[in-house]
Amino acid sequence: MRTKNNRNPKADDKELKKSVLNNSIKVIAICSSLSMTPTSSAAVGADIASMLTTATANAIALIKLEAAEAAENIAHMTQSIGTFSFNTVNNINNNMNTMLGSIKVATAQNAQSAQALAEVQTQASQKLATARQTIHMQDQLLKAMRKYGGNAQGFKACVTVSENKGLDSANEQAKITAALKETETLSATTLKTNLNANTYDRLKLSETEFCAAGNPSCKPSSLPGGNVNGALLFTATEEGTKEHLARTMFRENVVGLNMQGLNSTHQISSPSGQASYYQSNRMSALLSPAAYSLAYIDAQNTKTVERDGKKYSPNELIDKTVSRYYGGEESKEWQASMIAQEPRGLLVEAARLKGLSVWLNNHTYQQNLRKEANLASILLATSTPLTEEVRDLGNKAEARAIRSALPLYD
Repeated sequence: MRTKNNRNPKADDKELKKSVLNNSIKVIAICSSLSMTPTSSAAVGADIASMLTTATANAIALIKLEAAEAAENIAHMTQSIGTFSFNTVNNINNNMNTMLGSIKVATAQNAQSAQALAEVQTQASQKLATARQTIHMQDQLLKAMRKYGGNAQGFKACVTVSENKGLDSANEQAKITAALKETETLSATTLKTNLNANTYDRLKLSETEFCAAGNPSCKPSSLPGGNVNGALLFTATEEGTKEHLARTMFRENVVGLNMQGLNSTHQISSPSGQASYYQSNRMSALLSPAAYSLAYIDAQNTKTVERDGKKYSPNELIDKTVSRYYGGEESKEWQASMIAQEPRGLLVEAARLKGLSVWLNNHTYQQNLRKEANLASILLATSTPLTEEVRDLGNKAEARAIRSALPLYD
């Protein structure tokens, strides 16, 4: 550090030290030259005294200088030590505070992490419980759907019910149709006011529609001999077709020829006219079972039921229903469906099979009743001549009797 006179204390100290050193060297040199003359010795003594005084002064100055330097160094060291101590304490305090803050943050983060982890675990447990409950509810819904829904309630539950109802309605309609056909057939085969014209019209219609090959009087038909082909009765066909007309004429041919009717009111009121009507009605009654049986077969094989854009006959619907269980393409699907059925569905299918069996047995029973009616009609028609002959013989015997007696027969 420079003074006000721009002096450098350190440079001055160096000069003082150099002067003291030079004086010391001179003293040592003088002391070592013991061979000097007395004059020289006096001069040297004066110089030595001067040099000693100077050296002493320089030594004192040097001691002061060194003491000042030592004091300055001690002060500087004390200041440095104080500064170092202060800085060290501050650094330690700062580091300690930083560490404490970090520890607090870490502790808070640890506590927060533990809380967050606990919350996450709680939420996970809640979600797991919710998921399990949801799965349980889904299982319950699936079981309920399987037990009481459309699946596992039998093969095509709703479709089968609809088809069965359609089958029942088709057979009821077939009975009505058969009754109408029976009336038409009996009307066409009983009394005709002009028997010749009626017979001619039937003959011409047969030749026009069902002419056989090789007949020179008519053009060969696409359905030759159809009016005498009974197999057409068992073939499904639609109304208005040539096959349907052939079946109608076949039924009329089987039932019989027409009878000559009455032409006037007088003939109708006469005993002979009444007898003709009686005979016509009797013939219709005897032919009714046969006419109805043929008409029922015709109606059962007439396509009148529409399903899925296609027409079916009642017999086709019966075959379709039976083939669902006992053969056909649908039976394979039915068998595969039975594997996945619930007990309720299996019971439903067993009930359907039993119901189908009863339904078919009922139709067989009705068929047997028609057969019995036909047999009864044949028996009655066969026994009628014998009954009349026996009645005539009884009346003759009564007329020849001596006394009156009750008629044997009414």
